[in-house]
Amino acid sequence: MDSSLLTTLQNYGLSDKEARVYLTVLELGTSIASTIARRAEINRVTVYTNLEALRRKGIVNEMKKKEITYYNAISPELICNQLEKKYEDFKQKLPEFMMLGEKFGSKPKIQFFE
Repeated sequence: MDSSLLTTLQNYGLSDKEARVYLTVLELGTSIASTIARRAEINRVTVYTNLEALRRKGIVNEMKKKEITYYNAISPELICNQLEKKYEDFKQKLPEFMMLGEKFGSKPKIQFFE
């Protein structure tokens, strides 16, 4: 597994195992948890936990077919679009955040003397 991709996903906010599970699901396409666990070399129970965390973050989708749960990863391009949208939303609110911080006037100051 490419360590630079793992690092990039960890910088995005995923844990090491979540990043490994995401990359495995992305590589396999639609797959079941046991296959993902085998390919990622992670315990199957741990894979279920990480898949659930990724599903809550909106990075992995799940679907059921005949009582079997299949997982697939969303496109990295969609993740990038989501990040850009979050960045733009935060950037628009930045003046409000700055005003809130300045609302209470003076901040404690520290001076160093030699």
